[in-house]
Amino acid sequence: MDINLEEIDYCKFRVNVIASKDEIDKKREDVLDIFKSAPIKGFRKGKAPADVIKHYYKSQIEESLKKALTEDAFYNTLFEKNMKHLGSPSFESIVLSDKFYCTFVMDKRPDFELKQYRNLEIPKPEMASAVEIAAKKMQDLREAFGEVKMYEQDDFVENGDKIIVNYQSFDGDNKVDQLSEEGGILEVGKNVDTDFSDNILGMKAGETREFNYYVKHNALPSVANKTLKVVLTVISGTKLSPHPIDDELAKKYGKSSVEELQSHLNELASATVASKMKQDLMNQVSLRLVENHDFKVQDWLVEKEAEYLISSAKLDKNTMSDDDKQFYKSLAEKNLKLSLILEKIRDEVPEAQLSENETLDILKATLSRNKHFSNNEDFMNSIKSMGPYLQVLLAKVKDEYVLDFILKSVRVVD
Repeated sequence: MDINLEEIDYCKFRVNVIASKDEIDKKREDVLDIFKSAPIKGFRKGKAPADVIKHYYKSQIEESLKKALTEDAFYNTLFEKNMKHLGSPSFESIVLSDKFYCTFVMDKRPDFELKQYRNLEIPKPEMASAVEIAAKKMQDLREAFGEVKMYEQDDFVENGDKIIVNYQSFDGDNKVDQLSEEGGILEVGKNVDTDFSDNILGMKAGETREFNYYVKHNALPSVANKTLKVVLTVISGTKLSPHPIDDELAKKYGKSSVEELQSHLNELASATVASKMKQDLMNQVSLRLVENHDFKVQDWLVEKEAEYLISSAKLDKNTMSDDDKQFYKSLAEKNLKLSLILEKIRDEVPEAQLSENETLDILKATLSRNKHFSNNEDFMNSIKSMGPYLQVLLAKVKDEYVLDFILKSVRVVD
């Protein structure tokens, strides 16, 4: 095949391919082989002469031939020009006559040189100890089996209460939709900042309070480091009396005694510390990799990833400020750069690669933590039902494997 490339934009190419008559004839024979076992009235399966097959399935053979030649054109381009593609090609023209001509547009992965990714020095993460985590798990268990009662007339908001509220936030006279909600559920002192919780302590059901709230720097850019006015009404709430730490609590959890329960929670806490340590190191390594590699990702790809992130955060792109949109674009670009870097490491380092079977085994082990698979067929049916999301999960497994590979060489420093 004669292949010519024309770069029409950053990492975007228009490709013109011409296949000779000999190439067409050879491919036609390959296609004809597929049709030899197709049913034809008056002939036993697989016994019809070639001329009869060509006549009977003429249009289908020609369409199959076109498809086969376009696939060859695309994959030969990748092989001969040593290109890695992004997305699917967009065919502009396909002509089959004495020769085969096609033109398509494709995006290629950005070219860049791998910088340092092994033997990185990473600061030791700061995190709670296993003792603190075990105590937190015990308290969570006490609350899970505690007694819950609805607010009565004289009850007021305290830390640990779960309340239903209507609230609106204002930046000057402008309402901030991202920080406003009707019928929102707040766990006081838990799923909201302490500064926010402090402003609603002591409120009763039906009471409305107005207060100022300083939004910290790690929020969306449009509201970060700003002081907002909040108008909040408590609709109702519940109070929780934690379960005593006794053998009854242990038995409700499936253990025979408090001692056995505490030992189990200590084991979970140690595993949690190890898991959090690994995740924090992975996050730091990921950030370092992105910082160490300077290359551009296509704008259309960044836009697509940003839209996915915004949708996952349950935000409305149409009502977001330009600053918040830019925040998600920046996050999208970092995610894409990291993925491309990890893929390049996979390509160049055999130890960082997984076979398809190994990838599926890891995915199965991960999914089995939340769902039981009675057999391999049950698992395969489950992943088939995921559709396009399956590719996202498989890519995540491969990326995490590369990060695990890199972590083995990391030097953790105090």
